Amino acid sequence: MTKWKKASEELGELVGEYVAEYDAEFRKMFGSPVHFVKENMFMAMA
Repeated sequence: MTKWKKASEELGELVGEYVAEYDAEFRKMFGSPVHFVKENMFMAMA
């Protein structure tokens, strides 16, 4: 079984630029970037 790799910080920043036009809140879950809209998970990267 292969080891799990976290998403890179660069990928998190790139996605952050795309979701900036939405009212999305940024958080980290388990060390990975996650975006929420109205308290619902909108996008997560593992």
